[in-house]
Amino acid sequence: MHISLHSIGFPDTLEVLEQIDHGFSRITLRAQPTAKSVPCTTCGTPSRQVHGFYWRSLGDIACFGHPTLLLVRIRRFRCIIPECPRRTFAEALPGVARPRARQTNRLRSVHRAIGLALGGNPGARHAATLGVPISRSTLLHRVCSSDADPIPPVRVLGVDDW
Repeated sequence: MHISLHSIGFPDTLEVLEQIDHGFSRITLRAQPTAKSVPCTTCGTPSRQVHGFYWRSLGDIACFGHPTLLLVRIRRFRCIIPECPRRTFAEALPGVARPRARQTNRLRSVHRAIGLALGGNPGARHAATLGVPISRSTLLHRVCSSDADPIPPVRVLGVDDW
């Protein structure tokens, strides 16, 4: 099955391998990156020599009110330069998720927006009804750890008498 995730907001760097529906509690998709070669994280030399792979699970925004889990097959590559100190490296998912993250960037931004609008407990309850459950403490941590929106420059400054 060669379905592109581009239609639901992902870059064309992932393709769906299969969809798994073992129950109606969540939607699970298995995907893999489409790149043929990946640059080494240390020296930048592209490599095609696959050393192995592992499955990385990423939570994503809800689909039809059901939580979505994205299982991505991440390949580990060998660096082809003998002088490079890094022997193997894993491919990154730019535009999809941060390194070692358990959620996609889209889900992180949804959680941040809910946390900014509603706060801890109300935000966690609202997120659960939307199909993107999160605890109140993680929701507040997501708000505090995110980059703040840039403040526009002050055009008019009022001075009080007191």
